[in-house]
Amino acid sequence: NGHLVLGQNGPITVPPGVALTITSDGSVYAQDPAQPGNVPPVLVDQISLRDASQVQLLRRQAGLYQVADKPPGSDFPSGPNLPTVIPKALEGSNVSAIEAMTRLMDHSRSFETQIRIIKETKSLDEQSSSMMKLA
Repeated sequence: NGHLVLGQNGPITVPPGVALTITSDGSVYAQDPAQPGNVPPVLVDQISLRDASQVQLLRRQAGLYQVADKPPGSDFPSGPNLPTVIPKALEGSNVSAIEAMTRLMDHSRSFETQIRIIKETKSLDEQSSSMMKLA
């Protein structure tokens, strides 16, 4: 989404066209595939990982978090747990848009059916009331 990835030395910048490798401790290595021979990867930086287990976080509108009582983007000391990265994993949403839309349509149809039943019941009640008045 265009957000910067912070490293130990500030935002991590990588030259275009290099192959990246990220290890479980957050180390970012770059290797130029155009370079001849078997050149070892070069350490670019290490992703700044924080354990927020002992920090109060507030959810911002964009789905990101910020430390309570601090401006957005403020850093905080890491907690006691050692955070790690899962290499070659892509984090996805825990919500399926298709399933959510299908459920919304089901609820909408159910609501419409219930409203129709209520209107029909009211109509029947009014009809039976008017029939009793005639009798």
